[in-house]
Amino acid sequence: MKVFPILLWKEWLGLRPFAGFLMVFFVFGLVMSHAVEFIDEYPLVESVLQYAGFSTFFGFLWCLIVSVGVLVREKDGETLTYLDGLPVSRSSVYVAKWVVAFFIIIGFSILLFLETWLYDLLSRTSVSEPTPWHQVWTYWALDTFLIAFFLSVLFPLSFLRRWIFVTVGGYIWLSLFLKGAQVPYAALFDPFQLIETPQAPEDPWPIPWAHLAVLTAIAILGWICGLILFNWRAHRFGKLWRGLVDSWVGKSVGCLGILAIVIVVIGLGFLLSIVDEEPEDFHEGLAASDVRDTLVGKNEILTRQTRHHEFVYRLGDAKRVERLADQSDAAYRRVAELMQLPADQREGRIVVDLSSPLAAHNAGQAYWQKIRMRIPRKAPTEEAVAILGHELAHVFADQITDSRLSESFNETRWFHEGMASWVEYSLFRSAEAALGFERQLALASYWDEVDFSEMVNDVEASEIRDPFLVYPAGWLWVDSAEDVYGEDVVARLLRSIARKDAARKLTGLSYWREACLGADLDLERIRARFRSRLQDLEKKHVRESANYHEVTDGVALRKGAEVVIRPQWPNPGPSGWPAGAKGHCRVRSRVDDAPGQWRMAKMDEAGNFAVPAISFLRPRLQFQVGIQFPGEPVSITFGEWVEVSIAADE
Repeated sequence: MKVFPILLWKEWLGLRPFAGFLMVFFVFGLVMSHAVEFIDEYPLVESVLQYAGFSTFFGFLWCLIVSVGVLVREKDGETLTYLDGLPVSRSSVYVAKWVVAFFIIIGFSILLFLETWLYDLLSRTSVSEPTPWHQVWTYWALDTFLIAFFLSVLFPLSFLRRWIFVTVGGYIWLSLFLKGAQVPYAALFDPFQLIETPQAPEDPWPIPWAHLAVLTAIAILGWICGLILFNWRAHRFGKLWRGLVDSWVGKSVGCLGILAIVIVVIGLGFLLSIVDEEPEDFHEGLAASDVRDTLVGKNEILTRQTRHHEFVYRLGDAKRVERLADQSDAAYRRVAELMQLPADQREGRIVVDLSSPLAAHNAGQAYWQKIRMRIPRKAPTEEAVAILGHELAHVFADQITDSRLSESFNETRWFHEGMASWVEYSLFRSAEAALGFERQLALASYWDEVDFSEMVNDVEASEIRDPFLVYPAGWLWVDSAEDVYGEDVVARLLRSIARKDAARKLTGLSYWREACLGADLDLERIRARFRSRLQDLEKKHVRESANYHEVTDGVALRKGAEVVIRPQWPNPGPSGWPAGAKGHCRVRSRVDDAPGQWRMAKMDEAGNFAVPAISFLRPRLQFQVGIQFPGEPVSITFGEWVEVSIAADE
């Protein structure tokens, strides 16, 4: 009689409740899909690309659930001693447990695949493209590997019992910190980044061999460690360990350990959120001084109230806050009058948080009835008042439209930022202060980077343009609208967007045609004035703009721990720039990477840029070259995104 099949049957009996749970979960999902979704609109590959991240998470969750008690249950139930008396080895018991758990979870994945395949058959039409099965099989292979990986790593952690959750949580926090700190090769240890889907079904899905190799080594090591621990018969040590874990000393040490992990991660994350990898002079005088004050001390949190604001700040900022608070209510009234904020919405105080960190490229952030901002250290109080006025415009816009402006953020981001910039420059800055915006827009227009029809679709525009160009471009559009219709044009547009009978679910230009129609404005007149203003700026700064040409091509070479980007500089290149001009480069691995995932690089003497290779394991990347004008500490004008393959350096 063969023993191993009996062991498999025994483990199946033990894991039947878990298998039943997965079946109930599957049936529930099946019922919900048929009840609330259109199951004939889910092509197979699109479903794979859309839900790959969820699949990885749930695969990890199932492996964690089954691993918590799969090994220690034998010891806790004292059945392991009985098994030791039978002609079976502990190694065969361990293998049987792993195999049964693996195939139960794989069986559940097969059910999900069959469901998705059925939906694909229902979704196909006469014009549907053939299913790219190589994409499906690549995903299936990587997903199956991850299940084996999670089980192999989590099985030995089973002996930690409830401490397994602390261990897993600590690993996840540590992984997030290392990736945020851009520690070399940290991403290779993160299994959740193994499945990076292509942008479209027709794009190739490269297999991450380096990532697979590292995770395979970890899985083998974890599987062997679990086998050794399961075979260990050190009963006295085991009793001593369990006694220590269950004692008040063990519990206290565990709680302190959890608290230490949280404090360390939050503390390091706090510093990382301040020390950004933007160019050091991107916001000169802001980030560096913030770090110094934070580390020196004087961090007691205080509050100060005015008629319209409640400031939350640190003791070290008391003098600066006092000067800002004295002018804040006047700024509130000026912005409220310009935007025609209704009287009933001027009650209550807006919280202005000056104590929380912001990334170096943010001077402030606005929420409903709350503003987070920094006080510039090396600038007069008027600079802080201007920032406050900008953020107040965001708050008032959301209040006037009852958040409808933000609900259509893809169509309105350019207006949100442009309107706030217009308020800032109209009320709190001199006419000369807009020169930076003008120079940036003149060069961007010279490069043909400003197009209103693209601005109204923020997602698509950000894929090919500089997403931060909406600040100066939106400012000029609103200023052009004021030229045509007067300074109440913003208030009229906001009231139009807030109309109860306003059309919903409009996108792009249709959204703004309807908004202008409701405000009795002619969108085409404003667009014509906007184009005229752009042309005027081009002519005004044409001599300066002619010094800089847009980069539209280049190469990327992998050199050791770096990827070196060599732009194809048009003539004249950097050698022909005026003294003091600087080149910068943004790099991203894929179109949908958030700005926080981009890597920033400064130009070296050879006109090249270098970024960490570990951030770009895929065979292709996209880069965007920008120009910083002489004497301009903030604004950088970026050209189009350029996609290139990464080649090995010869």
